[in-house]
Amino acid sequence: MNAGPFSSEAFRRNVAILLRLHHAWGDKPTADALREELDAAWEALSEEEEVQVRGLSSDLNWVRRGPAPRGPKVEDVRQEELVCFRTVAREGELGSEELRLMRRCLPRLPASMVAYRRGRIWAAQGYPALAHVFFEHATALDPDDEGYVFLTLDALAQTDRPRALDVARQAIRSPRDARLGEVVRSIPLLFVEVERGAGASSLVGELIDASEEVVTRLLGHLGTKATDLQMASWLATICLVGGLCRLQRGEVEETRRLFKLGHECGGGPNLQLIEALLVWDLTPADGVRSLGMVQERLDISWAA
Repeated sequence: MNAGPFSSEAFRRNVAILLRLHHAWGDKPTADALREELDAAWEALSEEEEVQVRGLSSDLNWVRRGPAPRGPKVEDVRQEELVCFRTVAREGELGSEELRLMRRCLPRLPASMVAYRRGRIWAAQGYPALAHVFFEHATALDPDDEGYVFLTLDALAQTDRPRALDVARQAIRSPRDARLGEVVRSIPLLFVEVERGAGASSLVGELIDASEEVVTRLLGHLGTKATDLQMASWLATICLVGGLCRLQRGEVEETRRLFKLGHECGGGPNLQLIEALLVWDLTPADGVRSLGMVQERLDISWAA
């Protein structure tokens, strides 16, 4: 997390109230009470934090209502500001300067990209519930972007896990019809529940079936330049989880088939783990039947 206006207790309190106010919009008594609470909490903010809270309030209004009528127009955005925004975004600091520049350049930026970048920034700063609002809005603005769908469920899993698990269970029951980004995030999410002992053993079978369907779908997407890196990374993850599910059932050859496929066609952070697993002489008696044990023995973290 970056230092600065995002980490103080006073700032976090103001953000939490703004988020509750956002979700209570249309409920006048609740909204009025929250505005009073916000007025009291405001007093504890520094000047820099006040700027960020005002900006966040404006950004949440944008989610609810679209661009403000009195906001900057296309002709108000200077080319230098646009170049500066692109430079800051490319450097990936994910902080207050990018938020400020986005507000200045808003009329000349794609709305779905703005929602996505705001979600990325708030996720990086440790506010997944806020990130979820923006990722969900990005999905509404650009329903065809599977990456936005993936990130929406990912943020939900960090803020309301029971609800996210309900979404995930529904997705793996119809993996052919579910949104690809949603089911890709659902499979590792539910596998972790199995590993924790919170999921029924029958869920392993559902995860195997869903993994096979998703692998087929992902292979069909590879070769589309705009999504190659994303799809290759997802493929490696699903091959890894599907293989580990197969290993739990003692299906060693199927496990190796999926690991090899992930290694040959996949990409992203999970390749290192797959490469390490492929050098093992895997057998049902090996005892390595869970992700937790794999991590312990190899000391390699993995990301969904």
